Amino acid sequence: MTTRQEHQTQKLNLPPGSLVHIGQRLVEAPRITAIEYVDDAYSCRELSGNIDEVLQTVRAFPDRKSVLWLNIDGIHEAKTVEAIGKAFSLHPLIREDVMNTELRPKLDEYDDCVFIVIKMLDYDEAEQQIIVEQVSMVLGDGFLLTFQERFGDVFDAVRSRIKDNAGKIRKMKADYLAYRLLDAIIDHYFVALEALAEIVDSLEERLADTPDKVRADELHTLRRETLFLRKSITPARELIGTLARIEDPQLITPSVEPYLRDIHDHVVQVSESVEHTREVLASMLDIYHASLSNKMNEVMKVLSIVTAIFIPLSFIAGVYGMNFQHMPELKEPIAYPVVLSLMLLIGGAIAWFTKRKRWW
Repeated sequence: MTTRQEHQTQKLNLPPGSLVHIGQRLVEAPRITAIEYVDDAYSCRELSGNIDEVLQTVRAFPDRKSVLWLNIDGIHEAKTVEAIGKAFSLHPLIREDVMNTELRPKLDEYDDCVFIVIKMLDYDEAEQQIIVEQVSMVLGDGFLLTFQERFGDVFDAVRSRIKDNAGKIRKMKADYLAYRLLDAIIDHYFVALEALAEIVDSLEERLADTPDKVRADELHTLRRETLFLRKSITPARELIGTLARIEDPQLITPSVEPYLRDIHDHVVQVSESVEHTREVLASMLDIYHASLSNKMNEVMKVLSIVTAIFIPLSFIAGVYGMNFQHMPELKEPIAYPVVLSLMLLIGGAIAWFTKRKRWW
């Protein structure tokens, strides 16, 4: 398997802005969908053909101040990212970062746009695992570009509201659309964390009832997943806070700022939930190690009691195992049963004493 370090070495000695895909290729060919709307008009098209020619006529309502949402599924083709970058005059560093799926969530502010990188989480019930995908957004005046690694996302509800003209989304600018997409991503953080919390709760019950049936690798796997989620979610708190503080009315209108502050509160709540889960797992690891230690102590206690019983018996057996001629009791007819009885008496006395002291 190609490691992250090997991915990063592909960019060695290349100038800034070089388009190199870093990450796994999850689709065969990119798919581009253009959604455009105004208050009383809506268009949704899947773009195909020569990418440069298509982008020249990408707007369905060129004479109206519409909002264009261009969604790209599949970011491995440099020519597609390059063509979109030229069509929307994106900075070369934005084009470079779009193709790097191993970035930390962040926000970069440029003169004419805002570039956002965020992790999208979803829970696959069939596979019982959390799916993590990087989403890059470019918010400009009258347009929003979203770059995804694969087909399928958490934006279906937003698409439906745009199509049905439900709510205020078609009355607002592109910054409100960006808010709705970010809100959908953050809402699914709760879904993923609830699924993880159920797994943790189930494991915690097993640990409390039958700790010997819990494997260490289960705890360590959950701990690694929680740490990865923490690294993916925690930076989003700073990202949303920075977005809400942008003072460019062309990009972030004052009417959208309260909504951004609201999802910032949601991110803080999610971040605190991740921290809580991490602390629970840490305490579960402590309990697991303590149970192993207690089990080992029980074994050692039994062995110590057995050793305490047999040490005096071994001493007696050792004494009468010495081959001296002048040991008068060896010639007594009852010497053998007397010694055996003495050994049984001593062993029984030690066992009774340890039982009375509740050492076992």
